[in-house]
Amino acid sequence: MLEDYLGKVNSKKDEINIAMQNNEEFWEQRPLTPSMIQYAAQDVQYLPQVYEKMRGMDVFDKEIVDNVTEGGKIYQCTTKLYHKILSDTRKCIGYGFINRDIVDASTLKIDTYILAFVKNIQKRIVFCSLNLGVSGVIKDDESIKNIKDNKKSIGDIVKVQVTGFEKSGKIVLHYFEQPLNMIS
Repeated sequence: MLEDYLGKVNSKKDEINIAMQNNEEFWEQRPLTPSMIQYAAQDVQYLPQVYEKMRGMDVFDKEIVDNVTEGGKIYQCTTKLYHKILSDTRKCIGYGFINRDIVDASTLKIDTYILAFVKNIQKRIVFCSLNLGVSGVIKDDESIKNIKDNKKSIGDIVKVQVTGFEKSGKIVLHYFEQPLNMIS
């Protein structure tokens, strides 16, 4: 967007893009490196100017085709760009607040309940972000069926139970069906 609307280039773009291609969990590592912080700061520094430029072009009122996941199925619908931006922003803000009371993922024990941000739903696995520097995976058939039956979709925050740890560092999870407002 910086290039498209302002003709500016993030000086860390190439370096970070290469790193992200080589590591799918690049942004989950903690602490963030100085390059990651510089990239992120440059990416948001110009957002008010990009917004003004886009607003002047009536970009936000344009209809777009969006993929919506419901009940484990992907549908396409049309929506206004600004609705999509607001919806996605709300989901990302929620992610920033999950598991804040956990200082280090290595302190997690089997049977601990935590929150997970659903980032990808496949036929036999659900990938989750945990805001802990590691990813979570849901692999058991019962959990995957319940996620689909309860119409959970990408961006939803769900309560999960830690059931194991993979050698790769991922945390194995079980979907725990309970309304979020009931979580203590």
